[in-house]
Amino acid sequence: MHRLARLAIIPLLAATAGCLTPDLMLSLQKDVADVRAQVEQLRAEQQKQAAEVERLRAGAVGTATGEQERRADIDLRLKSVEEQVRTVGVRSEETARRTESLAAEVGSLRSAAVRAPAPAQPQAPAGTESPAAPPEAAGTQETFNTAYADYSKGNYDLAIRGFEEFLRRNTGTDLGDNALYWIGACQYDKGDYEAAVATFDRLLAEFPNGDKVAGAHLKKGFAFLEMNRTTQGVVQLQYLIEHYPASDEARVARERLKALGLRTDG
Repeated sequence: MHRLARLAIIPLLAATAGCLTPDLMLSLQKDVADVRAQVEQLRAEQQKQAAEVERLRAGAVGTATGEQERRADIDLRLKSVEEQVRTVGVRSEETARRTESLAAEVGSLRSAAVRAPAPAQPQAPAGTESPAAPPEAAGTQETFNTAYADYSKGNYDLAIRGFEEFLRRNTGTDLGDNALYWIGACQYDKGDYEAAVATFDRLLAEFPNGDKVAGAHLKKGFAFLEMNRTTQGVVQLQYLIEHYPASDEARVARERLKALGLRTDG
């Protein structure tokens, strides 16, 4: 199913949360992450266009008085680029709002799925016993879902505590890399870039084959750039592109490097 189509049916799914499968929930979560990546791409594009505006303004000021034709051309180009900047800014704001709305809906949907009554199980024949579910399985999954809902609402400190509690209860779980990734994402969104880098390093060390590896490399590179450690950020993004060239994260990394005026391969 196309990503936009899946996102469009979120309100309908919320009414029938008991029918959701883990695969569909993970798919919706990935769609939200993809939209967040689009926001990063739009912001990078806006920065690039803003830099072009400044360059053209400097050119217009420095042009000699007698070069009227050249100055008129620069003015036209400047107006065009300024309009592009405004357009990209509107797209970025709209996409950011859509991302947060979708993330909140997915978080609520996941919580609703946990609270929904389980489908009736066929009754076991007389004289047999049904296997009991692990006593803490439902509770620990709900901990993850609640933490993700807190992240979606911008409650980063609560989300971090929730994901850390989930990790304490579930050492070696398949969702361990997801929990670490969202802890790092919370720290990144709070502006605590050093802590985010440390968390992403932990994810890469403990889950080298996890499905959040490419995302961790991307966010780690962005964190370095936010701290003005440009060389480290560029190296991190280039590593991502080289080792995960077909990933969505690599595409976003290429766009960010282009916005910095750097060439990328692939």
